[in-house]
Amino acid sequence: MTKYVCGCCGWTYNRDVAFEKLPDDFCCPMCKAPKDTFKKVEEE
Repeated sequence: MTKYVCGCCGWTYNRDVAFEKLPDDFCCPMCKAPKDTFKKVEEE
């Protein structure tokens, strides 16, 4: 499973909509960091 974690505050995106399909203006709901600060994390 793939998760996306905010590079600023560590908030993990785990919603029903695929992260790649989110609009470019998506921002972290916790710290308001832009979408491009999120890092892809692979889980086993």
